[in-house]
Amino acid sequence: MCLLQDCYSEALSRADPKKQKVILRIIKRMLSTEKIHSDMMKKHGGHLAKTIKSLVEAASSNAEVALTSLAADILKATGYLPA
Repeated sequence: MCLLQDCYSEALSRADPKKQKVILRIIKRMLSTEKIHSDMMKKHGGHLAKTIKSLVEAASSNAEVALTSLAADILKATGYLPA
């Protein structure tokens, strides 16, 4: 059994950009619904944050702007990227 953050991290690392965008939307929605989710990400989401940061760094085309924007929003909301 994996922690939710680890499952999302693995899914992001294996998915194509279209699916990555969907996964990031799910994560963003989850973090914005209740403060407890955001707090858990801040405490235990280091591995997921690292995976999301790698997506931002790897984004190379204009088509990935939405993906980069979603990733940055998640990292800012959880304190892994300065606002």
